[in-house]
Amino acid sequence: MESQQLSDGLMYLRLQQEARGGARWFWWVAGLSAVNTIVHAVGGSWTFVMGLGLTQLFDAFATEFGGLVSVVALVLDVCVLLAFVVIGRFALRSRVAFVIGMVLYALDGLLLFAFQDFLSVAFHVLALVFMFKGMTSLKRLESLPIPQVSMEAASQPVVLTPVPETAEDYFDVN
Repeated sequence: MESQQLSDGLMYLRLQQEARGGARWFWWVAGLSAVNTIVHAVGGSWTFVMGLGLTQLFDAFATEFGGLVSVVALVLDVCVLLAFVVIGRFALRSRVAFVIGMVLYALDGLLLFAFQDFLSVAFHVLALVFMFKGMTSLKRLESLPIPQVSMEAASQPVVLTPVPETAEDYFDVN
């Protein structure tokens, strides 16, 4: 029984880690998009391919029209970035947040596709795969009971056996 409890606990922890990993992709997108906006604002010409195409579009309008448009573009950039941060936070506990975030990120990928930025589109697909994996792990996690480990099982010492360094260490030569 204790072996099954340990196995269930490890499965639970693995699924938790995968769900968190999927949610963190939204934070990476927001963070790298923020860096893209800052680089653009200081006159740089490179971008992270995982960043949002929508913020790059806002940045292009800011450069083209300047003045008040730059301020509006910056406000819109911040709103979009904050939305992805909030989605990432809620995705830690909600599949609905995952779906909303993935739909928005897929639409952003379509925007990049329209501008023929195929490398960024490919990275969007990759990120969507990991987001989807996180969402499915969260779904499986929701269907599992929180594993209970007995105090007796938790208090048992873990016995580690040394790994033999050579093949001869496996056999008794005497």
